[in-house]
Amino acid sequence: RILIHDNTNSTNEKIFMSSKDSLPIWTNKQFIICFVSVSLGTLLFCVTFIVPAMIIIRRARRDKNRLDLRELRRMSDFM
Repeated sequence: RILIHDNTNSTNEKIFMSSKDSLPIWTNKQFIICFVSVSLGTLLFCVTFIVPAMIIIRRARRDKNRLDLRELRRMSDFM
């Protein structure tokens, strides 16, 4: 918030003080926005890549186990 600029000393001090006070609040807001965006990006990455990869790997393992069981049954039938 910028006050109307006058030539008197008091308003110059007010402008300086208000800009000085708003600076840490703005950096806090920047850190919060940065943290939120990084966490959302990480979540989106996990949902997009890691979860489908785990599902595919689990299905592949399950299918491989089924094939192994079928082959064992065939072998036991021949024995």
